[in-house]
Amino acid sequence: MDSHSSKQNVGMKDSYKQNRSNVTLLVIFLLVAFFPLGILLMWLEQIFTLKTRLVITFAFLVTILIGFAMIIFWTTMPGYMY
Repeated sequence: MDSHSSKQNVGMKDSYKQNRSNVTLLVIFLLVAFFPLGILLMWLEQIFTLKTRLVITFAFLVTILIGFAMIIFWTTMPGYMY
């Protein structure tokens, strides 16, 4: 009976690892394809370290702020028609 339960535990560990790697791949895909959902899922699942999550979040925030700044500067330039 002990060998049966140890085999079952090994199978559960392998299943957990496989599920965890699938979640990791999903989070990475969503970070690239649809970043708001990817960031949310990254923080909820906590698959990355705190430092990694902070760096990724900060990088996305900086990118968004630069994009908004470019839009504001471009649309306030003299000669902008729309």
